[in-house]
Amino acid sequence: MKDFMLSRGHKYWVNYVGLRYDEPHRVARLRRAKEKERWDSEAPLHIEKKTVKDVAEFWKNNDFDLRLPGINGKTPLGNCDLCFLKGKNTIMNIMKNYPDKAQWWIDQEKKRLGTKSKDGFLFRHDRPDYKTMLKISQSQLDLFDFDKSDDACFCHD
Repeated sequence: MKDFMLSRGHKYWVNYVGLRYDEPHRVARLRRAKEKERWDSEAPLHIEKKTVKDVAEFWKNNDFDLRLPGINGKTPLGNCDLCFLKGKNTIMNIMKNYPDKAQWWIDQEKKRLGTKSKDGFLFRHDRPDYKTMLKISQSQLDLFDFDKSDDACFCHD
């Protein structure tokens, strides 16, 4: 985005992002970045105190729906499907259910787009490469049949 805006001759701009009120840690990081960048960032959903429930309600009442599965208020398949910033368990669960999504990420590591390690190139050094994670995800059995309900678990009571 920065390169695009600079290529169009902009020296300053406002970037609007969809961070919600229930994402205060991300909004705080956005505000800290503001001091280092040539643009301002605003989070209108945060300002309006909109939460994940508000967003879900908005889409439920619209005639357009991406049909992304919601699991406990999260949409793991939203945005970048197997993003290296997602947790390993989330990535492996997505790979287990949608193995075809892994190939692009495997190819990127093959293209040397991660950082160099003793085993090749990785997006993250704190977990296996995408090829290995796919292999593990496809070989492990589930202990339980998980449903996609948003009901809270009370097993600790």
